[in-house]
Amino acid sequence: MTVSVQNSIFGIDEERLDDEPERPFWLDLPMDDEAVRVGPGILRIMSNAQSHDAEVTLSLQQGAQKEVTPDYTFLGRWDFKTGSGTMFVHDLDGPLEEFSLPSDSVLEVRVWRKGGEDAAERYNQSLGQEFPIHDLESYRIVFS
Repeated sequence: MTVSVQNSIFGIDEERLDDEPERPFWLDLPMDDEAVRVGPGILRIMSNAQSHDAEVTLSLQQGAQKEVTPDYTFLGRWDFKTGSGTMFVHDLDGPLEEFSLPSDSVLEVRVWRKGGEDAAERYNQSLGQEFPIHDLESYRIVFS
């Protein structure tokens, strides 16, 4: 899917259940230099470029973990706790695409990025030349 990265961020958030306690939304996670921040049912990714279109691939793996191709940089792995399991990829304008994860589970989420090391430089070179700017970064987000 194509995600419109705005102000260098996009995220994942979960539909809240009526009877669950209040908890933060993806935009409530710290906006710092960490590439990925994770909380209960939420995830924020910080891009290395400002506003651009990025390809994001989501997957849920069962069984043995498969690694991503070598041209992607591994950003890390985190525990990811779900409630409803009804998830949405978000940009700053709101939800973009719905996907499902097992409800009331603790999964592992792993994130990779391609093109991040020189994305800021390529972004600056594309300003005024291309709109929307695309092909700066790609992300793979794998839940297991």
